[in-house]
Amino acid sequence: DGAVIIVEATLHHLGLRKSISKLTQNEMDDEVFLSASKIRSSAAFGEIIILIVYLPILTLIGIEGKMFRPMAQTVGFALIGALIFSVTYVPALAALVLKPGERENRSERVMHQLRLRYESVLQRALNRGGSILSVALALFVGALLLFQQLGSVFIPSLEEGDLAMQLS
Repeated sequence: DGAVIIVEATLHHLGLRKSISKLTQNEMDDEVFLSASKIRSSAAFGEIIILIVYLPILTLIGIEGKMFRPMAQTVGFALIGALIFSVTYVPALAALVLKPGERENRSERVMHQLRLRYESVLQRALNRGGSILSVALALFVGALLLFQQLGSVFIPSLEEGDLAMQLS
């Protein structure tokens, strides 16, 4: 999310420029630095809030701790990496790749093609609303039947250390 916020802020900042002249690389670097530094603390604060949410999981003990602590650590490391990535590499790449004043860039062309394909699929789906609703209802009923077959134990019991007790 931090990377997307930085790029969007940069594009917004470049869009507010009064001049439509082409920027030199040094001017582009300055523009990206200015826009990224304005939004950097907000993006970092959002990622830190998400990171704080996982802190209680790190305090779990017993079976729950053994099961969920690795997940919380992995998410935490990923968030820290994303934070570093979004304040270092993303602004540098934005300064090199973004071209202000371009009418339609590659991403807009790709999104336009995807939107055209989506509209045709959506129109076909809307024309066959009854059959799609029937399939969705059948899948829901199938999921309910499968759900009834699941076991009721969420956290399995770990038998660590029981071997020593069995040997004695």
